[in-house]
Amino acid sequence: MSEYRETTTVAQAKPVIGLNEALSAFIISKQKSAIRPFSIKQLEQRARHFIDTVSSKSTPKAERKCVHDITSADAMTYRDELLTQGRSYKSNKEYLAAIFQFFKWCQLMNYCTSNPFESVTVGQKPKAKPNQARDRWTHTELKRLLSSSSFKASTTDFKWVTRLMLYGGLRPSEACQLKPGDIKLIDGVHCISVDDSGTVQRLKNLNAKRYVPIHKYLLEQGYIAFVEHRKSTHTQQFDFKPVGINEDWSKTYCKQLAKLQTDIGMQANKRPTAYGFRHTFIDEMKQLDISEHIVAQIVGHANPNITFSRYGKDVNVAALLKDIERIEYQI
Repeated sequence: MSEYRETTTVAQAKPVIGLNEALSAFIISKQKSAIRPFSIKQLEQRARHFIDTVSSKSTPKAERKCVHDITSADAMTYRDELLTQGRSYKSNKEYLAAIFQFFKWCQLMNYCTSNPFESVTVGQKPKAKPNQARDRWTHTELKRLLSSSSFKASTTDFKWVTRLMLYGGLRPSEACQLKPGDIKLIDGVHCISVDDSGTVQRLKNLNAKRYVPIHKYLLEQGYIAFVEHRKSTHTQQFDFKPVGINEDWSKTYCKQLAKLQTDIGMQANKRPTAYGFRHTFIDEMKQLDISEHIVAQIVGHANPNITFSRYGKDVNVAALLKDIERIEYQI
């Protein structure tokens, strides 16, 4: 008589967790990862947007819907809804990336067997050229701003930050957060050191760390003397402070610029922004036919040429200064 043993396969039970509960745990996990509060807030807001949307489209019990209930069909339905809400291509892409990240975490936590957003994309990129995405300042607009009584009556800090963007290509936050010690003499050239060595200084990315030679116009206007005076009395070059949970250095400056623009008759939604000063600087260099890898080094972009990026060395500041000083606004 043969003997045999009956065996059964027992499937491992997966944790059953609601979307809201999973999101709370996801955010707590991110907070332990040294991620900036603003980035965490964005992740939460975007994942919350998906949860609210999928709940409104589902059954009355949607608020109790579990992570493992979400399918790729839910993801595609949400994507289609997202594309009708008037955001930019970039924003839509960031929303989907945040939700993908949320479900990737859920998958690692064994709350779902697959990521429903795995193959969901935002669709075809708009055909508009990148240089049309953000308005630059025309020479007429610059003259209107800089010659206005409102600009002349503005604070010294406001004027310097504006000039640093126009003549150095700095981002608004990079200019606003400068310390007096960030002005350095390198090989006989006065330079702005853009970095995050200060306790409250931040950079957009690794490429943003750089030296920017100071345009002769800024020197002629007394920038070095201004910085030296601040060095003896202040820890920051300017009185701007980081604002809000995302510690936005440029928010106060941007509000002041918007008010000034309104005062001189520039209509909201039809006028260039603070970031447009930097875009103007970059466009001026483009019009002067300055090499793209040189511009990238000056403004802190990733090197567009892989050969230069891998094997090239940074161009010395004296050479960079020659290109920077070719910029002369006809104002």
